[in-house]
Amino acid sequence: MKSIDTQTEPMTDKQVRRLLASTGKWFFAKYFEEVHSRKDNKKALIDDLYEEGFDKDLSGTTTRVGCMIRLINNGYAGDALQIIANSDRMFNDHPELPMLLRQIYESHPELGEPHGAR
Repeated sequence: MKSIDTQTEPMTDKQVRRLLASTGKWFFAKYFEEVHSRKDNKKALIDDLYEEGFDKDLSGTTTRVGCMIRLINNGYAGDALQIIANSDRMFNDHPELPMLLRQIYESHPELGEPHGAR
């Protein structure tokens, strides 16, 4: 399971799924653009995302962002998005997901097209 040509840390499918679970599928999709573009300033990014009110505690946002950056930096963002695109529950719970995924793939063609996206 590999979606981008550069990778610094090989991961198994199980590791990718565990990091995505720690990030949260909705968080990953909703904040992908922001995290991708601001990942080099992690502290400010975490502070800003925490202010959005997604998590009750700063440690939750810190964990989410850290796991997400690890997926992105190691070339597994496309794999994580594919898992999200194949989740019926995500589409049921978040009707705006198809539009969000389309925007991500248009902005990041290097991630490839999701096989199961609607």
